[in-house]
Amino acid sequence: MPLKLAALALLAASILSAQEPRPGVLLVASPQLRDEGFARTVILIISNDGQAALGLVLNRPLGDGRFAGGPVATGFRSLVRIPQGRKPPAGPALLDGVHLIDRAQPATADSRTFAGYTGWSSAQLRDEIRQGLWRVVPGKPALLFDSEPRTLWQRLQPQRPH
Repeated sequence: MPLKLAALALLAASILSAQEPRPGVLLVASPQLRDEGFARTVILIISNDGQAALGLVLNRPLGDGRFAGGPVATGFRSLVRIPQGRKPPAGPALLDGVHLIDRAQPATADSRTFAGYTGWSSAQLRDEIRQGLWRVVPGKPALLFDSEPRTLWQRLQPQRPH
């Protein structure tokens, strides 16, 4: 009997982890999400340890290569795209060739700096996804460094057949 319970616990843990948005995925706010801080946002998950999830808002540019990363206004984080063959920075890789650095970087076509971040308990985020407030989509470097970030949310909305 204990073996069956252990197997069930392992299965439950694997199902739960499959529902956890992993670093590198995007959350696209549903049109029904009315919260002023999150309405019409696209968020890159940068950390999720099963207890807390953190992200960066990709579509709120402030100008000068900086973005409003979210309502929690502490510190700067940067996404840096590293060409293949170059030595990556010390920060973790979120996607192939894209690393997270815990400081501001000079504005270039291959870096974006975010002031602040978003955060949830992992349980709260799972619940919001189940309610349909967020759609989870695969992250791609081209989306993280999109040349028209203000329109990113609209372009990531599902296309409806005519």
